Amino acid sequence: MEKNAYFEMYTVEDDHWWYIGLHNLVVLLINRLYPQQKLRILDAGCGTGGLAAILSNQGHIVEGLDHSDEAIAFCNKRRLKGIIKADINEWTPEPGSYDLIVSMDVLCHKWVLDEIKVLKYFADGLNKQGMVMLNYPAFPILSRHHDKVVMIRERYTIDTLTKIMNAAGLVPLITSYRLPHAFIFLLLRKFFGGKKEDKSDIAKVPPKIINDILAGINLLENRMIAKGILFPIGSSLFVVARKIIDQNPQN
Repeated sequence: MEKNAYFEMYTVEDDHWWYIGLHNLVVLLINRLYPQQKLRILDAGCGTGGLAAILSNQGHIVEGLDHSDEAIAFCNKRRLKGIIKADINEWTPEPGSYDLIVSMDVLCHKWVLDEIKVLKYFADGLNKQGMVMLNYPAFPILSRHHDKVVMIRERYTIDTLTKIMNAAGLVPLITSYRLPHAFIFLLLRKFFGGKKEDKSDIAKVPPKIINDILAGINLLENRMIAKGILFPIGSSLFVVARKIIDQNPQN
C-alpha cells in the first residue's frame, strides 16, 4: 500500500461500514468456532491495527505483522503490543505457535510474491487445532480502477481459492462470498459507467445514514454466514481453513 493509504485506513477503519462488517464477521466466527476460549492470534498484514485492537480487547493474545513503518506507527498509536515488523514473503513463524491466523485482503496484494509459500508458512505456524481466516476480493469480472489504486494482484473464486489452499496444505471448512448487494452494485457500475477515483472506494466514510444502512445489511449477512447460510455471489470471498493433518505419519 502507498504511505498515504495507511493514514486513510487509520482514519476510517473504526467507522466505515466495510471495516465494521469485516471485523464483525471475524469475531462472530471466532465465537462460533472457539466458544469461550482465549486464543493466541496472529494478524498477518495487520495494517493500522483496527482488527488486532478489537481482538485484543476481547481478551485474546494478539500479535500483528506488517512490513510498513507507517502501519507500525499507527499500531503503536493504538497502544498495541506484540507488533512485528517483517516482510510477509519471508517471515516464518515458530511451528505450532498460533491458534488462529487472520489475514484480511493481504495475500491478494501485488507485493505478495508467492501466495502458496506464504500460506505454507501460515500452516506451519498453526497448532493441531489451529485455523486461518482469510478475506479476498472476489470475481475477476469485478476488477476496476479501485483494484489498481490498492494494488490488488487478482480476484478469486471459491474454486481457484480452494486449489490454492490445498496446494499450501490447508483444507477449507467455511467458504462464502460476502456482500452480494455490493456485487450487484459494482457489476452495474462497471457496465453502465462510473467516475474513476484516485483513491480507494473505502478511503472515506459515507454520509452517516448511508453508512449505517450498509453496516446494518452487512451485519445481517454476517449472522447468516455464521449460521451456515452461505452466499453464491459477493464482492469479497471469506474462507476459514485448517491445515491438513497426516493421519498416518511415517515412523
